[in-house]
Amino acid sequence: MQQEVENWLEEHIPQWKSAKFLIAVSGGVDSMVLLRLFHSLGLNFKIAHCNFQLRGKESDGDEKLVRDVAKKLSVEFLTTRFNTQQEANDKKLSIQETARELRYAWFEELRSEHQLDYVVIGTHKSDEVETVLINLIRGGGLRGIHGILPVRDVIIRPLLSVDREAILKYARKNQITWREDSSNASYNYMRNKIRHQIVPILKKIRPNAEQQITEGAQHIRDYEKIISNEIDRLRSRLLDNKTGLVRVKKKELSKLDPAYLYLYELICEFGFSFPVCKDVITSLNKQVGGLFNSATHTLVNDREYLIITPADQGQSGSAEIAPNTGSIEMPIGLRFNRAEAINYQLEKESNIAELDFDRLSFPLMVRPWREGDRFQPLGMAGFKKLSDFLVDEKVPRTLKNRVFILESAGEIVWIVGMRIDDRFKINQQTETIYRVSSS
Repeated sequence: MQQEVENWLEEHIPQWKSAKFLIAVSGGVDSMVLLRLFHSLGLNFKIAHCNFQLRGKESDGDEKLVRDVAKKLSVEFLTTRFNTQQEANDKKLSIQETARELRYAWFEELRSEHQLDYVVIGTHKSDEVETVLINLIRGGGLRGIHGILPVRDVIIRPLLSVDREAILKYARKNQITWREDSSNASYNYMRNKIRHQIVPILKKIRPNAEQQITEGAQHIRDYEKIISNEIDRLRSRLLDNKTGLVRVKKKELSKLDPAYLYLYELICEFGFSFPVCKDVITSLNKQVGGLFNSATHTLVNDREYLIITPADQGQSGSAEIAPNTGSIEMPIGLRFNRAEAINYQLEKESNIAELDFDRLSFPLMVRPWREGDRFQPLGMAGFKKLSDFLVDEKVPRTLKNRVFILESAGEIVWIVGMRIDDRFKINQQTETIYRVSSS
């Protein structure tokens, strides 16, 4: 097994022999074997142990074992205790979800504090099989049944190609002491039911079921790469975020089949689920103005676009801009710079305002629009109410509270991301161009 882990490290981790690791050791057989293997390979690592205080003296016994082994190996031992039950109650999450959140957040704190390269987890092949089956039952889609990634950012799982039986055999052969978690025998958890009831049946039907399930998960991960490439190609065609908003072109989207699945792949990063994407497609040409929400974002079904914005209650606040200001992030992200007008090439993008610097009076002001605002839209001879302009531009009611203006001495210079005022445009007499871009 040591050779197998060494081969895995050689394949997945550049310069693994000089890397610094944080090994998560619970006291169970998987992590105790992992600890022994890393020690036998002479690697540089520290040990991290979480006491979730869920099993009383049993949890304390786990901590003592890991502490004693760390001392015997002369390896630094890092530990913490969580009030997991209280955290779960406060967050209204399951114990398993809460424990996962707590431990991974703590591991990252330790990794950063101690300047370590990787966090090492003792997940093995049998764990991956159980995860695939759980997500298959839950209808998790491709991402659910692609299994457990061997490397995810700084999280690595060197035992992922090794099954539980091989780990137990290695532990007994090498006289490794470990602790049994009594909760692993409980049928209160879905994973345990699958481990003790479903997987044995699958092995009776097909003795190499675990191997084939993990190979199938790898195939799905490979298919995901193809899908990702296709989605990246479509993203450049269907998505428009030049205005600072994410907009999906409805006409192009409606040509795709199945449209809801393409939409999901395009916008899942904003927290939208399969069911929501199906609802969006169903209402695509029926419910203009309809709102759909994820935990973090709002999607508006506008006339030509699906418009996605963060799910806050709109933006507020203002900022003064001095002549030498380079950028601001609040209340919105803007970048400012100057250029000589000679040989300047206009960019003509909606998220960029190119203005005559000498016509501006500093400090400029960035603020939300308000009722009564008037300006002279580029190309027009007269003034127009900003409220009427927004109607003409078909800005959805739900997005109007995100509109900001840039003004000079009380006069509107730019409706950010939309239109500049004709009075501040560049002309043949312009010497210096003031360029403002929204991020």
